[in-house]
Parts: sequence; C-alpha cells; structure tokens
Amino acid sequence: MSTWNIVSAFIAGSLHQRRSQPCQDYAAHRLLPSGTLLLACADGAGSAEFSADGARLAVDTVLNELEDLLLQETPSAALPLAFEKALAALSALAQERGLPLNVFATTLTAVILTASEVTAAQLGDGCVILQDTQDQFSPLLLPTRGEYANETYFITMPGALSHLQSASQPGLPQALVLMTDGLLRLALDLSTQTPHPPFFRPLIEFARQAPSRPAPNQDLAAWLDSDKVRSRTEDDKTLVIAVQA
Repeated sequence: MSTWNIVSAFIAGSLHQRRSQPCQDYAAHRLLPSGTLLLACADGAGSAEFSADGARLAVDTVLNELEDLLLQETPSAALPLAFEKALAALSALAQERGLPLNVFATTLTAVILTASEVTAAQLGDGCVILQDTQDQFSPLLLPTRGEYANETYFITMPGALSHLQSASQPGLPQALVLMTDGLLRLALDLSTQTPHPPFFRPLIEFARQAPSRPAPNQDLAAWLDSDKVRSRTEDDKTLVIAVQA
C-alpha cells in the first residue's frame, strides 16, 4: 500500500486582501482506511456573493460522497455521481437561505488515488499535474474555459454537469499537484499548456520534507502570499501536493 505525504494551503489573493474580501478558494483531502487518497479543491467565483460558502460546501460534499460511493463504485463511476451530489447540496443551501443558486458559484476539482490508478474530474479551470518516477511532469487535467477566454464553468451553471471533464491514468505518480487557476501563470506555459518544471520541483521537495497534516501548511501559505508570487497574480491561490513517502 502506498503512503502519501500531503501538504496544502489556500489564501486570499492580493486583490481580495486590498478589498478586505475573504478567500473564495477551499481545499481538503482525506485518506481512507483502504489507503485510497481523496483530494479536492474549489475556486468560488469572484462575482458571486457567497462563493466562499459554495466552494467549501462543494469540496466537503464531494469528499463525503466519494468516501461512501467508493465502497460500491469504481473511481470513474463515483466521480460524476459525487459531483451530482455536490450540486444537490448547493441547491439545497440556496433554497434554505432563499437565494439564487448562482450566488454560490464555484469550480470543483476532485482526485482519487487508489493502489493502481489516479482518476480525476473537474468543472472549471483548475489543474492536476503528475510527476512520474523519471521526474517528468504531465497534466492529468487542464483548465476548461467557457465560450470566451476569460470564462469558465461553475458547478452552479445550468447544464454544468454536461461539461464535466475527467481523466484516468494507470499506475501511481511519484507526486501529484492540484491547484486552482490563481497559479496558472506560474505553473504552466500557457501557450502550450505544459507544466513548468522549475515551479513544481521545489514545491514537491518541500512537500516531501514537510509534516503531513489535514490543516493548511503555514509555510506553504506564506510562500503563496510572498512578494514573488503576489507580483505574478492577484487571484486567490490554492495548492494541494501529494508525494509518495
């Protein structure tokens, strides 16, 4: 059974900090008794008033549902069902508060790592990058855009589940990095949509040495909030890094 060291952090971007707005990103992970690792992150829409609530609920719901669904379903079958449950939870929250669903707009990305494969699904412009045993980096999921370049899909949009993107790869990566779109300028060559190894290597080495805890890693959060990163992006930023221990 593979063992994983996981570190994560999510922070408000400098634009939100200047406006005294909260971070609208959220991420969490869960290691199941079977050894299967679940990871998820979400990026609430900046224009949606309660998108931070939507992001947190979407992540928590998809992880809870996957934990139950994987007792009977394969990862590729469980993921779309879990996304349906996340949408249902958001719809129930909107009804409970008497608000339109779109005020909770959020992207959602989820990953399942079993003993034999990695499977992921997403709605939106998140990113899942794998590092293999030869130190090569490849995308498992790339950002999905909407009709226009600056648009993406939110799980709360009408018909959003029809745009669900999924991918699976046999075997296990040496490391996996899950992120929201706030770091894409640093992490990818946007013209070719290929990973930028100098961005990923030090982060993976850091994750290999750092203590694995459910709570956000404060050192990683400080790096996300550093001048070096803030000078390249004003958006909220999320990183979840899993490394084979």
